[in-house]
Amino acid sequence: NFLNRIYKAGLKLVPTADYQKRLRLFESQTLRPKVQMLRDQFHIEGMYARHFESLVNARNSLAHGAGVVRNRDCNDGNELVISWRGVDPAIPATDGNYYDIAAPLPDGVELLKTWPTKWLAREKRWKIGERIRLTPLDLSEITFMAAHEAVDVCDALCEFALKHGIRLKQITVIRGGSDDS
Repeated sequence: NFLNRIYKAGLKLVPTADYQKRLRLFESQTLRPKVQMLRDQFHIEGMYARHFESLVNARNSLAHGAGVVRNRDCNDGNELVISWRGVDPAIPATDGNYYDIAAPLPDGVELLKTWPTKWLAREKRWKIGERIRLTPLDLSEITFMAAHEAVDVCDALCEFALKHGIRLKQITVIRGGSDDS
């Protein structure tokens, strides 16, 4: 598990006599306590923890309830709610408006070659007894968010190491590229 490896790396940066005990305790925790322990002990905090907590509920429903929402999966009354950060598919154009990439453009208008990512809050809800359904776009946005979170968490671990005078080998990370290293 990713967070277990991050915690283990953090413990190696600041060795203690109770290393194995602390590692076993961390590995036995659920997501929320793990996030709190990383924040409290190593100042590592991702931006999307609340989203991942909601996704754990969906995972439990998918794995243990055959994808049908059970009462124990609900996190908002009698509903299972998941949330994530998605990317706005609209692209800015030379006329100042935003267009769908597949939509025809007015004469003389071109899509901009580069633009900042515009993040959108996404959410899906299911009542008890409903089957969880996610689209390929939903899944791609969730994995995109998770990949960005992983890089941010690794960056935070590196910052923690540097604050403790630990020198690290420099690497270059290209987000989302095929040349990631």
